[in-house]
Amino acid sequence: MLKVLDNPEDEGGKPFTGLAYELFTNGNLMYYTNYMKGFIAGRPSHPPEEE
Repeated sequence: MLKVLDNPEDEGGKPFTGLAYELFTNGNLMYYTNYMKGFIAGRPSHPPEEE
């Protein structure tokens, strides 16, 4: 399973804890995912088909 780091591993990256998200170009939320110690925590939202 892939871990999400806060920086590249060779730059001392640590497992990411927090909310990661992506926005459409108009600023609306596309999707979000919570991470705990680098792994998905809970159920991620699913991106809509298209906007």
